[in-house]
Amino acid sequence: MKRSIAALLWLAIVVVLVANSAQFFFHQPYHEWWDSAADSLSIIRAKQFAQLYGSYSQWQFHHPGPAFFYLHALGEWILFDLLGIAPAPFNAQVLIHVCFMTGILVAALRVFTHWLPVRCRYWFLPLCLGLAVVHFTSASAIPSFFDVLLGPHAVFSKWTPHALALLLLCLLTAAASVAAGRGEELPLMVIAGGFLVHAHVAQPLFVAPVALAAYGGLLANCNRRLHGVEPSRAMWPRRLAQWLSAAVRACPRTHLIALGLLALFVLPLVLDLVRGSDSNFSAVLRHLREHHGERKTFARSLLYFLQFGAYAPYEPRAWHFAGYDRAGVANYFANHAAIYAAWAFTALVALTPLAQSIWTPGHRDRDTHRFGDRRRSQAGAAQYLAWCGAFLTLALGLTVLWGCIQDGRMFYYNGWFNFGIYYFAGILAAAVIAQRLTLPTRWRMAAEVSRTFAALPSAALVIVC
Repeated sequence: MKRSIAALLWLAIVVVLVANSAQFFFHQPYHEWWDSAADSLSIIRAKQFAQLYGSYSQWQFHHPGPAFFYLHALGEWILFDLLGIAPAPFNAQVLIHVCFMTGILVAALRVFTHWLPVRCRYWFLPLCLGLAVVHFTSASAIPSFFDVLLGPHAVFSKWTPHALALLLLCLLTAAASVAAGRGEELPLMVIAGGFLVHAHVAQPLFVAPVALAAYGGLLANCNRRLHGVEPSRAMWPRRLAQWLSAAVRACPRTHLIALGLLALFVLPLVLDLVRGSDSNFSAVLRHLREHHGERKTFARSLLYFLQFGAYAPYEPRAWHFAGYDRAGVANYFANHAAIYAAWAFTALVALTPLAQSIWTPGHRDRDTHRFGDRRRSQAGAAQYLAWCGAFLTLALGLTVLWGCIQDGRMFYYNGWFNFGIYYFAGILAAAVIAQRLTLPTRWRMAAEVSRTFAALPSAALVIVC
């Protein structure tokens, strides 16, 4: 997808969203209350470049960083203070948030389309946009903490828990592209990861492994293209230096931009660390020491995650997931059997490229998709989709792990980012289907999916080990 087309797609989605809620954005002033009022006080400090922390947590510390506060402060200054388009500061904050989150969604789709052959995009984009409408509209069925959405739609609400879904989607999409050897997505990966870390104290659990795996894949790809596939006999420090040098030489400009963005996200965290025992970081560590014994069972964490796929909580009209029993779980899955069957098929299709890459690792021609080359090849698309499958598997494991170690009640809004994981699986499956729709053999898709039944156990074993 060209930048001009991506810009037009972004503008079209923004216009639809804003026009659908024009009364909210331009006519009816909204006055903050509860969390939004506390956040607006932080946004006022951000306009003075004095805000150092994120939102306040129920555990007596702040979430790590103020990235969203500075974004909303920019929107308030431009749209309310300078232009006067918005009738109140809060309306301006939500409007800039909608524009930003729409850009994150379009950026994720653009990364996918880069790797797919041109003839696949005619199927891929309609499938993704249609899935987005159905998926994120249905997501509103999961109860949040209260009924008032801080914006025109839950997915584009400026409340921090709602914002995590699209950011995690973008992180996984960009990370897979980086791991496949395209360093141009490094700045996008840093932006998505930086906002996630700043937004919620648990997100480093996701961002750190994903980012390290992605950059490791980039190092391996760049080193292979520069030095060939022969193993180096140098000691590991020198070998690592060679890999870093190959990666930087392959994309020096994007490395420089990514480092600059990373410095902006790290700066408030460093300023906090300077405060020593009075820092927010010390408060987080103190909480971890005091609550290290609070754990949830694997079954409870898994069921918590699966509820988001059914768009219906296990306990209706509840804000959090408390307990469960065997009969209740059986009845719950029986009532939602159709949608879980659809998600099972989606996961099977989405993991097909990963299973194929592990089952038959020699099928990829690693030289057909050189770094920076605009030629689309089946080998390059297969490599990218295999990395997407790997990061999808990693994200699923991390979200279940997070469910096991989180403290307190399992509020549904705390797991809102799971909708990003589900949608990532959906668009990955859409990409696989779009490729198969362009092939002449009618039954090729069914043959490869059935083959995956045999390959997936091996793929899972390799990933776990």
